[in-house]
Amino acid sequence: MAFTATEIARVKVMPGYVEVIGYYVNTASSTGGNITHGLNEVVNVQLTSAGSAADNAHVYNETLPLSSGTAVTIVTGADESGSYRIFGRP
Repeated sequence: MAFTATEIARVKVMPGYVEVIGYYVNTASSTGGNITHGLNEVVNVQLTSAGSAADNAHVYNETLPLSSGTAVTIVTGADESGSYRIFGRP
């Protein structure tokens, strides 16, 4: 099982908040993993599937606001890839 998440941008969206933008890739029947974000508090997570329609709904396995830890755990369909947007305080 292999899950990778790659950050492609970190954008200041308003005073005291940033949005971390990137993509995730599942291979070898992987069904999710951790997205490292480096934020002190996460207040919103948006996941979008890439390619054809997803077989299952993708979800984040956290209670928001998330103020502990440095990663958001996501669960997806097998081999699903897509993009993420994580909004919070640095």
